[in-house]
Order: sequence, then structure tokens, then C-alpha cells
Amino acid sequence: MEKDNVLSELIYEYYESRICFGIYKYGDQLKSVSQLCASFGLARNTVQAALNKLEEKGYIKTEQRRMARVIYQGNPKMFKENAVKYFVPRSDGLRDINQWGPFLFSPVWEKGIKKIELSPPDSMHGKRDLMMFEATKLYDDALNTLNNRLMSSLYWQLLRYLNYFYPDEEYGPDNCLEDGRFSIVKADEIKQKMDSYYSGVYSKVENFVDSIYNRSFGCICGAVAVID
Repeated sequence: MEKDNVLSELIYEYYESRICFGIYKYGDQLKSVSQLCASFGLARNTVQAALNKLEEKGYIKTEQRRMARVIYQGNPKMFKENAVKYFVPRSDGLRDINQWGPFLFSPVWEKGIKKIELSPPDSMHGKRDLMMFEATKLYDDALNTLNNRLMSSLYWQLLRYLNYFYPDEEYGPDNCLEDGRFSIVKADEIKQKMDSYYSGVYSKVENFVDSIYNRSFGCICGAVAVID
């Protein structure tokens, strides 16, 4: 139950950030509940709870038998202000995760992924995860082989912190399979691809935050010069 709540919040914050930043604009439609369940590999109730919260907060409107539609009306100035409010307070944390995250999770990945290779396919998460090999779920599978709830909880909380970085790209059922068997080589290829994705997005976010700081510093220096 606790993990379902965390995952529901992850989906909520994923769409909230994209709506507030203008990635999803007024009138855009989200995927259907069944499509979101498939994309995230989650139960219907977990996805529906996230959509209900988005509707309660005034971001979307769901009409009967239709996909949810964005009703949040923003403009470029609002989108930028939302991005500043979101990223600037997180900048130090994002920098720490970018620097130290690999040292924390890479050893866990390597150990867990080897256990997955030795496990029968139907032993992971109710026989479903081989059909949804997207790197975040692959990490979760690797962590679950160690039976460490603290590490697993930390991982999902970090994902919530990094929800803007969650990729739109999905992976098909064969991405980690070779001759019908799980392949560490293919799993590592997905991980490398995802690491590259995160690094690219982080670099853009870092540049954006730095530009805010530089602009603010310039305004302060200008004010001091006027006072002097």
C-alpha cells in the first residue's frame, strides 16, 4: 500500500511538472487510464488516484468515457516562473544526486542484475516485468532481489525528487531478452541509454538554474552600484 501511494504520487508529480512547465498545454489530452497503466506498469487504481488528484488540483478534466484533458491555462511567463520555483530550491539536491547517485546505486545494480539473470522470468513482480523493461523498473527489480526495503524506498523517493527527469520513451518486451532469456548485456545497454538521457536533461536544468542565479546576482550588483 505504501509503495502504491509513492507510485501514485510519482505519476501525479510527473504530469503536474509537465503541465506547469507548458510541456502539456491547455486542451492537450493525456493517455487513457489503460495506456498509462501499460506505460508505467502499474495497477489501474494507482494510476486513477494520480489522475483524480490532478483533477482535484485543477490541472485536468476527465469527462465520462473520454481521456483526461488539460484545463490549466498558463502563459510563457507563468511557465518560466513555475520552472524557477521548481528547480531553484532543488538545485543543490539535484547536483548531489548527479554526483553521488552512481556511487550509491551502481554496485546495487550490478549485484541485483546478476540475481535477475539467475532467476526464472516468472519470479519477478507477478510475471509482468519482462513485458515492461524500462530502466526505472529494471532498477526496481534489481533492488528487490536484495530484499532491502530501505534501499527500495530510497530509490522511489529519489524518483519522486527527480520526477521531471522521468523519460517519455518506453521500451518493448524484447529489450532485455536474447534468445528468450534475460541478457545482462542488453540490460546494461538500456541503463547506459537512460544514464545518457538523465545527464543530458540534468545539464539543461543546471544551465537554466545557473542563468537564474547569474541574473539575480547581476540585479543585486546593479542595485549596490546605484546605492553607492
